[in-house]
Amino acid sequence: MKLKPEEQIIFQVHLRSILLESETYCKLEEYIQHGQTTRLLHCIAVARLSYWAQCRLKIECDSRNLIRGALLHDFFLYDVKSERPEKHMRSHPSLALHNANSHFSLTDEEQDIIANHMWPLTISFPEYKSTFMVSLADKACAVFEFLHLQHRQSLIDAGLEAPSLHLVTRAAIRTRRILALAALMRP
Repeated sequence: MKLKPEEQIIFQVHLRSILLESETYCKLEEYIQHGQTTRLLHCIAVARLSYWAQCRLKIECDSRNLIRGALLHDFFLYDVKSERPEKHMRSHPSLALHNANSHFSLTDEEQDIIANHMWPLTISFPEYKSTFMVSLADKACAVFEFLHLQHRQSLIDAGLEAPSLHLVTRAAIRTRRILALAALMRP
């Protein structure tokens, strides 16, 4: 999954703005999310996969909101293993949204991405296409991380390259029916 040079620049601009804007956000590096992947690396991978899918599938939505919402979707600072899994899966989006609102000025779309990225476990239905994209990317990255499929070292070394996701790409194409539902929602 490789971004074109101009896409890579856009992605890195938004990533750097989040990293530079909040020292607290950078603490996500201290927490393990899935398997051996840190929460920070997980959020970056989800943002990158979401943005890559938007570009390749030509889905109309605001790239800035998509990337920022995906980067902030798991912005909570506790060890997941300290919570019951079912409680964590339902409650962490609201905690992440609270933290994100405390540290950043968020758009409605970014708030929807963070609050509903665990759909269908969340009560409310996503309002934006980007929320569906982040939700799907989050689940795809979690599967790779749980299966201990490591992100390439070049993720950090060579411009945040995410894992090779050709299997996920095929699955994403099959999920176009879900995205067709999203077409009925706000752009």
